[in-house]
Amino acid sequence: MSDARRKLPSVSALLESNGVRALLERAPRSVVVDAIRATVDVARNGSAPRSDAEWLTAITDAVALAQRSSL
Repeated sequence: MSDARRKLPSVSALLESNGVRALLERAPRSVVVDAIRATVDVARNGSAPRSDAEWLTAITDAVALAQRSSL
């Protein structure tokens, strides 16, 4: 039996995606990396985004939440 968590993208792979690269132009790298890690953690414990667009939406939402929380 294979573990579905092995199919999750790495933080590095997500950082290299076009959408996340664009996000890095608007938010600090540390905030984006933390958002990616949080999104992957949520995916490990529940349902993972199914497409690149869903991953980007989840990461963007996590970045927005982090930036709101820090104000």
